[in-house]
Amino acid sequence: KRGYTATNPCEQVEPIDVDWRPPAILAPEECRKLMDTAAKVDPGLVPYLALALFAGIRPNEIRRLTWQAVDLDAGHVTIDPEAAKTRQRRLVPLNDPARAWLALGGDIPPRNMDARRVRIAEAAGITWTHDVLRHTAASYLLAIHQDAGKVSLWLGNSPTILFRHYRELVKPTDAQAWLEIRPAMV
Repeated sequence: KRGYTATNPCEQVEPIDVDWRPPAILAPEECRKLMDTAAKVDPGLVPYLALALFAGIRPNEIRRLTWQAVDLDAGHVTIDPEAAKTRQRRLVPLNDPARAWLALGGDIPPRNMDARRVRIAEAAGITWTHDVLRHTAASYLLAIHQDAGKVSLWLGNSPTILFRHYRELVKPTDAQAWLEIRPAMV
């Protein structure tokens, strides 16, 4: 605009091809194996895994939670603005598997979470990819509820993002199997 250069350097940049592949998620059997292994190997990390895998709460949000935010009787977790990525308060409902696993107790907030989850994933033979628990929860929740608006409120996403990334990743039978995962002792 001001004539400082004769050519626009941005015209030299090659366009980026975005490969929109679906996110990696865990099958119900892998979810069961992960939770059972955690209960045996590191029971203190069970609440972190339950909140991420069954409620879709982000790892950094879980790091900022305390047990006071978890209301098992009312069946929800309060994500305060200080804990939320988007700085928006939200209530995340707890489905039956989340409540059952959380009833076992454990560490909230979890300490040394990253090293502990790597150890559990290795013991369970699970391949851990970035945000795999959240992606798994979003996929199954959308398959069960069939309502991107409702599920996006719980996850703190927009319905567009949720619909684009997680629609039709799982079969209804797998979603039902995921919903039935409970601790062996309950």
